[in-house]
Amino acid sequence: MKIIFQTLLLTTFLNSSSYDMSAQIAQEAYFELSDRFFKTYVDESGNVAYEAIVKNSNTLDQLTLIIGKYDLTKASEAESKAFYTNAYNLLVIKQIVERYPVKGPLRVNGFFDKLKNKVAGEELTLNQTEKEKNLYVNGDERLHFALVCGAKGCPPLANYGYTPENIESQLEDRTRIALNNNLFVRENKGNIELSQIFSWYKADFTNSGDTDLIRYINKYRTNQIPESTKVVYYEYNWNLNTQ
Repeated sequence: MKIIFQTLLLTTFLNSSSYDMSAQIAQEAYFELSDRFFKTYVDESGNVAYEAIVKNSNTLDQLTLIIGKYDLTKASEAESKAFYTNAYNLLVIKQIVERYPVKGPLRVNGFFDKLKNKVAGEELTLNQTEKEKNLYVNGDERLHFALVCGAKGCPPLANYGYTPENIESQLEDRTRIALNNNLFVRENKGNIELSQIFSWYKADFTNSGDTDLIRYINKYRTNQIPESTKVVYYEYNWNLNTQ
């Protein structure tokens, strides 16, 4: 009975231009629906079942509508961070699904900086959603390991949704998983090969050079990297992170 009641209120919210009791239900449902979506369509390696989503996009369509109408006026920092992190990952998938089959996000003109979606009442590109509303506002470098751009070169996408209650521990987990992943941080012939993410956003991880960058990575590594190790950056793989 509770599920039926919530579904009716959610439907009312999605079809309404005003904020009422159903809006609160929809916003509460957002995190549960996000979690269910990622658990259904993302595997443990972070690859996405795009074909399956294309065949049944109802949940993604619902989530997209909630993202557009979400009210952050009274949101805590944790709620805002979890909201925008889920929203970015979901909208990346949405933009791919709408153009599927596609070999990767860069095959779509303006994928990150021209295409817009309604996010919490604003028309935003993915870059704006990622950086202006989340990464730069929160100043949390761990978000680089949670915000996933739809390519195989990204850190693996979590197969669960982020929640206000658990966002801090979840970001710790995603950072630890990425920095212990031998496909992401590669040891090769005495060098350490890093994703270009560390080159593009080095200032987010350190205020100085490679030694401090290795020191940052070692905070999360089981197998420590000697600080004298030479750092090189491998080419980013922009192919689609599909199953």
